[in-house]
Amino acid sequence: MITLRFDMRAPTWGAASTAELYAAALDMAEWGEQHGALALVISEHHHADDGYLPSPLILAAAIAGRTKSTPISVGAVLAPLYDPVKLAEDMVVVDLVSGGRASFILAVGYRPAEYEMFGHD
Repeated sequence: MITLRFDMRAPTWGAASTAELYAAALDMAEWGEQHGALALVISEHHHADDGYLPSPLILAAAIAGRTKSTPISVGAVLAPLYDPVKLAEDMVVVDLVSGGRASFILAVGYRPAEYEMFGHD
């Protein structure tokens, strides 16, 4: 049993470029589905030196386009950092393009730098 988790960290000392890592993530998701992965999990953080994934819903939609049946879990979406209507709309689109395979975990976050970045306290 396998679950694949994507946080897209790309440290500067890494051998692959950020673009190569994102392309590899899509390949890995497709591979995971072909080999019985139970879930594809996508994380979110902002203001991270290592490039931690700032746009999980976009990656979830891209993964949905490369897979057909494996559940996609976006966990966690840092809900207070989004406009609530836009977030709801984006979540609906991910759900639609994934054929209902998407699930979302909403969280408040814990990093002050993320809140500062978006002008929230």
